Amino acid sequence: MAANLTDALESSTLRRRKMIGLSLGIGLGAFGVGTLVAFVGGLIKTRGNRWCRPRKARRRCCGRRAGLPDIRVKRSTWPRHRPTRRPAVCQDAPEDIDAGGMETVFPWRESDGDGTTPESHEKLLAITMGVRNPVMLIRIRPTDMPKVVKRKGQESFNFGEFFAFTKVCSHLGCPSSLYEQQSYRILCPCHQSQFNALEYAKPIFGPAARALAQLPITIDTNGYFVANGDFIEPVGPAFWERTT
Repeated sequence: MAANLTDALESSTLRRRKMIGLSLGIGLGAFGVGTLVAFVGGLIKTRGNRWCRPRKARRRCCGRRAGLPDIRVKRSTWPRHRPTRRPAVCQDAPEDIDAGGMETVFPWRESDGDGTTPESHEKLLAITMGVRNPVMLIRIRPTDMPKVVKRKGQESFNFGEFFAFTKVCSHLGCPSSLYEQQSYRILCPCHQSQFNALEYAKPIFGPAARALAQLPITIDTNGYFVANGDFIEPVGPAFWERTT
């Protein structure tokens, strides 16, 4: 009789069910502890300023503004969706970009303010978030300057080794956000169009048929980049009725 009972216990799943129940209990307990820790952690406030601060940049923020041209080239320094009391504009100078490097900048009018007032903050935020506003500021290495081919009628658009092209792809308007430093290739990750920055951002691969629009640039008396005018051709995707 005892042997039969032992054999029945071994062949049943009662012991396995106990293990399953124990594992389930341990899992639920760990989940409960994690939830409690997250809840308590959310109640703890950190000391100091609760607004996140932008990373420290070596670029000089705007301060000397009297007598400067109206159209500027800026780099946004405020954190998205967070108010800030710090200056919202940081201007680029030639020494801020390494040879072969690229920086995303935004053309901005000085009359729009520097972001220190609610009105100018809204204007600069709209400029930064604008679809057609991002511009790639590229610095060509001195040894590669002999390879540069300038577009007819735009020979004076660059400032020395610095060239500025729109970041809006000429295929369907996607952001051409990838840049290969060694080959100076600009890549649109959406449809794989590639542009050669050494040859007026001319398309060399993919469906894009137009070069990226180039922005004329120079520097002011304080050594900051400024736009020397607006784009002279449409920015964005090509259409059948366009001749450029």
